[in-house]
Amino acid sequence: MKKLKIVIFFLALILIGFPYKSHSSGNSSYPFLLIAPSPKAGSMGEAFVAVAEGPETVFFNPSGLGFENEKHLYFPSLIPPFVEGIKYNNVVYVQPNSKGAWAVQGGMFHIGGFKKTVADASLSDGFREIENFSTYDLKISAAMGRKLNRQFAFGTTIAYLRESLSDQINSAIAFDIGFLYASKINPVKIGFALQHLGFKINSSQSSDHLPYLLKAGISIRRLKNFGFTFIPENSLGTIEFFKPFESVGSLRSGIEVPLSKQFHLRSGYIYHLKKQGLGSTLSLPNGFSFGLGFFFSSWSLDYATASQGELGLTHRIAVDLKWK
Repeated sequence: MKKLKIVIFFLALILIGFPYKSHSSGNSSYPFLLIAPSPKAGSMGEAFVAVAEGPETVFFNPSGLGFENEKHLYFPSLIPPFVEGIKYNNVVYVQPNSKGAWAVQGGMFHIGGFKKTVADASLSDGFREIENFSTYDLKISAAMGRKLNRQFAFGTTIAYLRESLSDQINSAIAFDIGFLYASKINPVKIGFALQHLGFKINSSQSSDHLPYLLKAGISIRRLKNFGFTFIPENSLGTIEFFKPFESVGSLRSGIEVPLSKQFHLRSGYIYHLKKQGLGSTLSLPNGFSFGLGFFFSSWSLDYATASQGELGLTHRIAVDLKWK
């Protein structure tokens, strides 16, 4: 209990002293940090702060590593064509220990096809194209989750970020902190995370902050002797409040239903508290997501598709290799 009080006190200090000042929508850099590369989370409305399990927890709530007891080598990727030709590939390694687990992650984000123009008064439109350029973003991180007791876990992440756009290069250091409570009586978990707290260490642009995030959520899993027998055993439901500090937040929800030990169905929805006006695609409104999980003895395969409204459907896939 003493450790729990220390953690709560630490989180309270962060919330009191954290810069809540609103920023205009163009002020934050490294926007790729707002993209969830995990197909499991992506198919569940990206509501994962209170699920916080498996290697993908490093992207949402590092405290989930505190309950991890298997080694993982995890490869999540966006499937082209993603929105605006985005490519985002990651690799995660998880190593458990006696008090939790640690993980290392590396990811590369890329958007290509930009046109660089210069003024040219000799042309009718006043400018000419001189070359194509791309943007490359790099994230390398180390995360640690530790059990404080059988119910509570705390986690933290430190990440090095590098952003390259044509001849401009920025770099930064970012931190995540997370907290997870897992009830030993009921199959309920409560999660909380602050993400992308940090500072620029080298900047050629005027923006001076990262895309700070606050997440809080709850999840519940239907265990064998928990009643509601019409619901398949180990089914999972979760809901989350997601709040970027520079914009209006969203409510996110997701479910996972195991049809067998080898095959799971997932679905989710993101409700934006401020309407985006993106409409729908293929009669699927903006914010809905679906996914599949295939499980085998030592590896699994996850797939997700999500509607971005008139921007189309996005797709994610991941392979997870695990062993004791």
